Amino acid sequence: MDWRIIRRWLSRLATILGGAALLAACNADPAWTLPDVPGEPPDTQHELGGGYMYFVYVWECYEDHRVVIHQGCADGTGCDVAVIERVDCGSDSTFERQHLDGEQEPIRTRRWPGT
Repeated sequence: MDWRIIRRWLSRLATILGGAALLAACNADPAWTLPDVPGEPPDTQHELGGGYMYFVYVWECYEDHRVVIHQGCADGTGCDVAVIERVDCGSDSTFERQHLDGEQEPIRTRRWPGT
């Protein structure tokens, strides 16, 4: 039995399994599965971008706060963990000030359940 061949195959197997674990880590759950999300559907929801896109969910005034949840997703590698921002009603979140300007596309995929 040639141990060099076995070691080479074990090395390849470890590389494949490591890559699969990395891809699984990049595919976070949808935003609505996070703890502390509002108990009702968002007032608006839209998506930004193309190859790397953001899904954005906005509650204008939920329990005395404007709630903005955004989640970045890339083609082929999955989604980042969603981020929840809470600001005063009528204010813009940091994400909105940095990324939103003008007309936004309505969400076609990853729509909030019940909408």
